[in-house]
Amino acid sequence: WPDDSLTRAQFLTMLAKSIHDLDVTQSAPAGFKDVPADEWYYSYVNWGFEAGIVKGMDENTFAPNAKITREQMAVMLNNFAAYDGVILPEINPEVTFTDSERISTWAVEAVNMIVSAGIMGGYPEGDYQPQGTATRAEAATVIYKFITLRDSVYPDAPVN
Repeated sequence: WPDDSLTRAQFLTMLAKSIHDLDVTQSAPAGFKDVPADEWYYSYVNWGFEAGIVKGMDENTFAPNAKITREQMAVMLNNFAAYDGVILPEINPEVTFTDSERISTWAVEAVNMIVSAGIMGGYPEGDYQPQGTATRAEAATVIYKFITLRDSVYPDAPVN
């Protein structure tokens, strides 16, 4: 359902699958104790760590089944853009939110980049809800916007 939440592993997998023919099975193990080798997301988490898209909650845990927050989504998207070689444009450089002070320090730059590029936005009340749980609909929308942006800025680039 579109309004359901999604997990950190699910969103990372969605990012990986947006790259045509990406082989995540060759990535080195990230070493997270909560990412067992027999789980469906194992290779995706390893790829995301190796590619610099995710770091984990700390050096030993990734929290693959934790619901992804909006600020975590922005950080993954920003890191994914760098991995994919996409320079994000500043479409809305002066966007501010009523709850900007609630954005974690480690996420401020990524939130600003992703929002400024027009990939994510706030809510009608003027807030961003950085620790709010992202929905499946939001995840699909931001990935669609990212792919559309990537393909319009780099129309002749080979699909990975």
